[in-house]
Amino acid sequence: MREPVTAFFHRPHRPEPAALRVLGDAIDIALVGLSLVLVVVMFTNVLARGFLNIDIAWNTEFGEFCLVWATFVGAAAAARRGAHMRITELIEAATPQIRRGLELVTRLAILILLGLLIWRGLLIVERT
Repeated sequence: MREPVTAFFHRPHRPEPAALRVLGDAIDIALVGLSLVLVVVMFTNVLARGFLNIDIAWNTEFGEFCLVWATFVGAAAAARRGAHMRITELIEAATPQIRRGLELVTRLAILILLGLLIWRGLLIVERT
């Protein structure tokens, strides 16, 4: 029987360096904080509209801002845990050597994509 793919890509038995553990905990706290602030602001707006007949003007933009940040912070938290979704049939059928190669290709593709996103994002920031 082969080990599951999640065990190959995510190795919880390996010790995590202290700096990464602190960073990961900060990411988790930020995600919880973003979620709580989002819920409080949205719920406050619902109450204000229902009982006081007023609207918090910046509510929608703030909600969008929080959701965008929660998406990226949540992606970092999922990457730390190895919890991103993946289709594993091909990987599970592969030999350990091929699995290592696929892991390398996957991680390189992710790094290239992140580099492109950062580069294009900086170009957008410079123009605006």
